[in-house]
Amino acid sequence: MEVKGLRPLRKKTGRDHSLVQQRNERLCARVYYLRTLCQLRNEELLAQLQAEFDIAVGTIPQILQKKACQEMFRKLRDQKPQRRYFRQKWPGVVW
Repeated sequence: MEVKGLRPLRKKTGRDHSLVQQRNERLCARVYYLRTLCQLRNEELLAQLQAEFDIAVGTIPQILQKKACQEMFRKLRDQKPQRRYFRQKWPGVVW
């Protein structure tokens, strides 16, 4: 049955927003971990993140400047978590 003036619903295409959020959260945590606990320099950090996340080096700073990432950095700086926190939250990643 078709109603005049109504278009059929289209399925959203593109990337799943929740998966992008999860990736960005893990990326921010990884940056905090590598900078704070491993004390990597920026060049080494970007190279490692590019290899781990398959993201261009130029895209990484854009993601890290988003409001959600900045809030996560503040939270991590306040909590000062150790490796155990990261291992429990993301067990599939080598921390």
